[in-house]
Amino acid sequence: MPVFDHAFFFVLTVAYPAASFFSYRRLLRRIAAGETVRPTEIYRSTMIGHWALFGLLLILWLVNDRPFAALGFTRDIGAGFLIGLALTVVMLIVVMRNYGGLDDASEKTRDAIRRQLAELVILMPRDRRELREFYGLSVTAGIVEETMWRGYMFWYLGHVMPLWAAALISTVLFGLSHAYQGPRNIPMVALAGAVFAALYLLTGSIWLPMLLHAVFDAVQGRAVYKALAKEAPPAEQPRSGERA
Repeated sequence: MPVFDHAFFFVLTVAYPAASFFSYRRLLRRIAAGETVRPTEIYRSTMIGHWALFGLLLILWLVNDRPFAALGFTRDIGAGFLIGLALTVVMLIVVMRNYGGLDDASEKTRDAIRRQLAELVILMPRDRRELREFYGLSVTAGIVEETMWRGYMFWYLGHVMPLWAAALISTVLFGLSHAYQGPRNIPMVALAGAVFAALYLLTGSIWLPMLLHAVFDAVQGRAVYKALAKEAPPAEQPRSGERA
């Protein structure tokens, strides 16, 4: 395996998550100092970082003339894919029904959401413009993170271990890559990663994990927007954003 693959693995699992962690800490210090940061600027910065990483992987793949099917971009529709499709539809229905109840959230419910989100509340959309850009971030996360953490990680780790072990390790690393969200959120992120990994193993395709990931993020963001939209928007806007 070329040395560039090992370097990319390091960037994906160590360098990029570390940069995100320290960037988010700086963001919190700016807010603590009295600066107001618009979520849209965080979304844009995050999307730029994600697509830059995706571009590096694309270059790595094209230079080495590798098939994109190795990353899960296949057109095969077998029994596993059809079962995965049915499971995806069921999970999406459950997610939409569970989060749909927040449209008319009471003040008590909004307080509970704020406590649950804690520091992450600054990342959530509060108006329609922010919600639209959050949708863009959700699509970006679905495409880029699934390609990286399922497609590439399974391919890379699959050279030295069985796929079930690659799925386990990539799931743990996926949770740790979101350490900027705080220790208590790492298990939840890892659990979501485990669902995406299982779906990828079942179908042999990256398409359904991408769809489930993007829609889950979008529905979650919309639900929080609906619950918190009655709050007053920030009075001050920053001049520059940071990647979350």
